[in-house]
Amino acid sequence: MTKLLFYTLHKERFVFSLSTTFKFVVAGILWVVLSDLALFIFHTPGTDHFSLFHLGVLKGICFVVAMGIIFFFILQQHRHAQTTIDRQDFFRRNPLPMWIYNLETMRFLEVNEAALIMYGYSRKEFLSMTVDQIRPTEDLSRMQDAIGQLQRGHRLLGQWQHIRKDGTLLHVEVSAYSILYNNQHAGLIMSNDITNQVKAEEELKIAKMEFERKLLDRTAALSLVNKELEVRIREINTTNDDLIDLNTLLLNNNRTLAVQSSTQLREKTEQIRRLMEQVSDCVWSFDLTGKGDDHVSRAALTFFGVGKDQVMDCPNFWLSYIAAEDRSNVTEKLGRLEHDHCAEFCYRIAAGPEQRKVRQTINIIHDDEGNPARMENFVAMVPETA
Repeated sequence: MTKLLFYTLHKERFVFSLSTTFKFVVAGILWVVLSDLALFIFHTPGTDHFSLFHLGVLKGICFVVAMGIIFFFILQQHRHAQTTIDRQDFFRRNPLPMWIYNLETMRFLEVNEAALIMYGYSRKEFLSMTVDQIRPTEDLSRMQDAIGQLQRGHRLLGQWQHIRKDGTLLHVEVSAYSILYNNQHAGLIMSNDITNQVKAEEELKIAKMEFERKLLDRTAALSLVNKELEVRIREINTTNDDLIDLNTLLLNNNRTLAVQSSTQLREKTEQIRRLMEQVSDCVWSFDLTGKGDDHVSRAALTFFGVGKDQVMDCPNFWLSYIAAEDRSNVTEKLGRLEHDHCAEFCYRIAAGPEQRKVRQTINIIHDDEGNPARMENFVAMVPETA
């Protein structure tokens, strides 16, 4: 298309140059012949050569002036014609949809090929329509305001909605100019389809709003979980403090047993028994020397659903309650108990209608000579969120 346009323009310029040259040659020849003939006819006998010279100079000046005037009018005519052709080519060949319409009747006066393609109408259909027929009803009031501004000579830029022949809604960016077309006050419109851009922006906006909503929901959920964790942590800390106090009491009791009398030992044992009855945590303590007493809290018996005799006869009774998938981990840590002197692990137990997760701590207490004296067990429930 570009090569064809270049060839057409080059050909038009060549024809104009050739025709102009031909006109000048013909006019020059006619001038020379006719002017010399006029001198021959109208000169009087006896005219001196000086007078003939002046007549020849005057004839040449008249020729140059006449040719200059003719050339001026030819150029003006060609420039006007070329400007008209260039404007028409710019309008018709423009890749953006363009049209011209009467600002008073709103009827289309001219449309280019790009407009026919984008809007789906034929040229005949377009020229029988008015501009409000390609706009949605909700934009008509705004369109009237825009036409009023064009009638006052203003240039307009903005985004609009247009309707194709098949009813498809288009988002377009419009440039509007006020012009005089065939002695009619008209508007020149250039339309750029930005439908895909608008859809992309709307999708991005929706995605952003959805992301912000999810972020707020997630933040609220995390805040709620954080509050629940704070409550559970306070509960665990309280339980740990109770266990520490109990552990301290047991340690002090073990150290005292070695030096106290049997009466004092019975009193302390009774005190521990009452404490075991009252404590709300799962605790049991076994003597490893064969000289002391074993203790188990009522909470432990209730939690595991066993009797005191069963616990005393089998110190490792709790192993049978461990869920199968957790036993290997517990067994591994128990294997290191002799070396580490303490162990802590979490596991699930099947005591009751459903599995519950617990945390168990085992401490080996040594006597003054460094030999194992007691084994203390503490079991606490683990919150579901832990």
